[in-house]
Amino acid sequence: MPDAIVKFRKYVESLPRDAKEVLAIATDKKLPKAARRHAVAALNYLLLQLDLVPDWVPVIGLCDDAFVLRAAMALLADQDPQGLSVEQMAVLGRLANEADEVRAFLGDDLNDLLRGFVIGLGDREIARRVPDRIVTDDKALAAWKRDIEGHLRGYKPDVRPMQDPEKLERELLAYFRTKLQGKTT
Repeated sequence: MPDAIVKFRKYVESLPRDAKEVLAIATDKKLPKAARRHAVAALNYLLLQLDLVPDWVPVIGLCDDAFVLRAAMALLADQDPQGLSVEQMAVLGRLANEADEVRAFLGDDLNDLLRGFVIGLGDREIARRVPDRIVTDDKALAAWKRDIEGHLRGYKPDVRPMQDPEKLERELLAYFRTKLQGKTT
């Protein structure tokens, strides 16, 4: 899959836009809390300091952020959420379809571990907030939304030329295997 890293780089470049679109789902109080919780958990991951692939790693450092966002939206799509607008359904569909491309890259076993990890984010406290509190407390939601928007303004995708895409793909897989399987491969 020699061009996977090129595709994932586009995911990273679109991450601020994608996250803003998911933020619209996370903060839409007309939607069921269960649906909003997946969106909140995925966006909360963006605030995590020590994530699956350190953000400072050249070229691939934000791929995990993009993958988590897509996996969360695929999980939400699997639940067939009610009340989404046409625009929100389009965002959900696009990101869920791209999650299929991530699965093709990671393989079923590693992708299942990623999905399990994303599900676990629903209970994880990040930046002193848990998703359940964010979706149920208006004050927490407003503060969290400001934090997410501020974080997104600071996103700087790495646009340096890629010297060896196949090596980058191997490194990306190695990070995911190491972090999700708990062992070095």
